[in-house]
Amino acid sequence: MTSPVESLKVLLKESIVLIQSDMSKSLLARFGSRIYCIARVSTRTHVKRFYATELEKTNSGKSFSTTSDKVKQLKVKKTLISSHLQLHEIDYSEKVRDINYGKRMAPLVIIFNWLSAKPTAVQKYSALYHSIGLDVLNVQGNLGSFLWPPFGYKIALELYEYLKEHQAPHRQYFIHAFSLGAYIYTIALEQAARKPEESGHFRNHVLGQIFDSIVIGTYDNMSQGIAQILPQNKAFQLAVLKTLDLYYRITHRTTKDTYDRLVKCFKDEPLCVPTLIFYSRDDPMCCADTMDTMLALWRSQQPDFPYESVSWPQSRHVAHLREHPEEYLAAWTKLMSRLQLA
Repeated sequence: MTSPVESLKVLLKESIVLIQSDMSKSLLARFGSRIYCIARVSTRTHVKRFYATELEKTNSGKSFSTTSDKVKQLKVKKTLISSHLQLHEIDYSEKVRDINYGKRMAPLVIIFNWLSAKPTAVQKYSALYHSIGLDVLNVQGNLGSFLWPPFGYKIALELYEYLKEHQAPHRQYFIHAFSLGAYIYTIALEQAARKPEESGHFRNHVLGQIFDSIVIGTYDNMSQGIAQILPQNKAFQLAVLKTLDLYYRITHRTTKDTYDRLVKCFKDEPLCVPTLIFYSRDDPMCCADTMDTMLALWRSQQPDFPYESVSWPQSRHVAHLREHPEEYLAAWTKLMSRLQLA
């Protein structure tokens, strides 16, 4: 059986031939799909192992609890809508807490998961919202939706269609986006700005948002982040990163140009609703300097943007709640109170 490294070498050779010819959109899509398949097969186990190891490290010697541990175990109905969407609804026969939303119905929380997120890990965050009486819709992207942006746009369209067909037209949404999940969310915001009717005026329904460990920075930062979830084999990592670099150069109109446009949209046209941002200075996937520059830009150019940020010198990617539970929950509770959700 051909090893992933050998497959990548073959792909590199084929890529050189493709660069020398006129590459059609269908060939580009096929090329992107092949890289995705090789990456998925060769890294699936290692991605899971990476996150499992990180969570084990952060849990070592620490007791971890959330507000959800302090309430009784609620009955939650899980509905698999598609391979990308799953709804978690509270059994409303149980009284969670006393709250008066007036004429509005309880908002729906939409969690944009990180890459290869384990259900048990995401459940920790869902439980926070269940504990204050809110349902949760999980949106799960994959490596393919990042390597080939048109796949990400399909997920956004799938989300719009579900919300328009199965949620009340006046229902509001609260967003909690992690890592590459923020990339899918940004696609949803960008498309909603371009086609408000098609999206069901999605942007107008968002009443607040949290960004946790978003992937942002230079392509070197992103490559370093990708390298961390690959097998710790230098030859393999080099082959994958060189292939990705080549792939992005020959598909730049669909990939790099799209990433640049989305990052510009995120920085220059933020959705100015109450926002909370979590990041750390040692996260290879989230460039702290880029975050600092972006936040300074918002302060100067968006003075009415009600956002707050919490950062740490050291904390692991998508594990800030586990590493710094008291600070994380204090900031989360403050935002929920501000929005009259807790």
